[in-house]
Amino acid sequence: MYSYTALRTLYGDDTNRDTPAHLTKGDRKINSSYRRILGMKPWWFLETTATDTTVASQQSYDLPYNIDRLNTVYIAISTTRYVPEQITDRATWDRLNQSSGVTSDIPSYFFIQDDTIEFYPTPSSAGNTITFVYKKRVVDLEIADHTGGSITDATNGDTTITGSGTTWTSAMAGRHIKIDPDDGDGYWYKVASVTSTTELELDRKYKGITFTGATADYTIGQMSLLPENYQDLPELDAAYQYWNLQNNGVSRADRFKAQFDEKLAQMRLDHGKKTTSVSVGSDDDIQIENPNLYITA
Repeated sequence: MYSYTALRTLYGDDTNRDTPAHLTKGDRKINSSYRRILGMKPWWFLETTATDTTVASQQSYDLPYNIDRLNTVYIAISTTRYVPEQITDRATWDRLNQSSGVTSDIPSYFFIQDDTIEFYPTPSSAGNTITFVYKKRVVDLEIADHTGGSITDATNGDTTITGSGTTWTSAMAGRHIKIDPDDGDGYWYKVASVTSTTELELDRKYKGITFTGATADYTIGQMSLLPENYQDLPELDAAYQYWNLQNNGVSRADRFKAQFDEKLAQMRLDHGKKTTSVSVGSDDDIQIENPNLYITA
């Protein structure tokens, strides 16, 4: 995986310049390319979910803070999910809501305005779960690697990592940590939460060899949302842009452009969908039956 710091270093190597001002310009190029790549298609790895709970007689609810685009929304009542239809224009929504006080637990329509979503009819009961399925927003890559102190304890099959002389903070949740392969397994793990300055939790169980009382080196880095094998794509594009503007740099630019194009094409093949199995392409390919038409014992 390529952390922000690793991409920055790679850009300096590929452009034969590592002055702070030059690397800062590279940051801008890398982040611009990063956002462009993620905006090329609705990549499955950008999809996430969040939940809220209905409040009786409350029509409007806040959308998730990190939403870029809503894919779908549904309200679960017991074991049934109800998927309302979207109203896209204000005039239609206002006409639908001419009569106030229409309530029901089963939603028929929803309308988005600003950072909120409204349901019609207005939910009549509290406690039903609203689930948002959406494409999440992208944040810039700008946080340098952290390496202070050392790791003393890690247990195979556990999520707790203990350090000594570390200054871990809650802001590090969501970044990734790698324990030096001399002690750990050398893989990157996502940090789920930080318990204290010397203890954190992984989002998955540690699979390396158990060790205690060690002084293992480690790195905590900010990673992009791109799949692991393709995280250098923005840097390749940034290096291409740099050399394309230099006198006598066209041949180098062409090489970086070719690497970028080849790798992007491969990512489209590898990650155009979630799995390699045959999948349904659209709603027209499958008949979804209304569960309310059936009686269950």
